[in-house]
Amino acid sequence: FLATVDKVKFRNQVRPGDTVRMEVTNLRVSPKMVKQSGKAFVGDVLCAEAEWMCLVGSAN
Repeated sequence: FLATVDKVKFRNQVRPGDTVRMEVTNLRVSPKMVKQSGKAFVGDVLCAEAEWMCLVGSAN
């Protein structure tokens, strides 16, 4: 489950037909939580970046 989204920055537009490449890094991992950062690129151009935290668990 997505818990938080922080430090979001949109740097350039992504247009229909563009191929977006995502680079995601685990910043912290525990049995109940994962904190990650990510960057979105079109070609070599940085288009967006953010950090987020997800809670790990079942949907029940």
